[in-house]
Amino acid sequence: MAAPRRNVIIEPPTLKIIKSEFTPNFTFNVENKVPLPERKRSGKAFKSKYPFAQMAVGDSFFVPNGKLSTIVSTVHIWNKRIRKANNTYAKFICREVDGGVRVWRKT
Repeated sequence: MAAPRRNVIIEPPTLKIIKSEFTPNFTFNVENKVPLPERKRSGKAFKSKYPFAQMAVGDSFFVPNGKLSTIVSTVHIWNKRIRKANNTYAKFICREVDGGVRVWRKT
C-alpha cells in the first residue's frame, strides 16, 4: 500500500493541440500536470498454465497446436519473473514438432 501523500498541490492540466505529421486529419491533445494513477497489482504470483516450476533438468512437455513464438515469449517472461524473485536461472529450449511445440528444460 502506498504511503499517503502530504502537501500535494494539484494544478489544473494544461493542454496543447498537436497535429500528426503522418495523418493530416488527426490531432493529439497533449496535457501537462495530469496525475499518474496508482499501480494496480493482481496478486497472482508466477502462475502459469505450463509446468515450468515442476520441471527438472531433462524434462519436457508438449503443447498441441501451439505457436512457437507464443510459447517462447511465455518461457521468457516466466524465467525473467522467477529469476528476479528467487535469483535462480533455468534454460528452456522450444522447438516446433509434429502437431505442436515441445519445451525442454536444459539447465
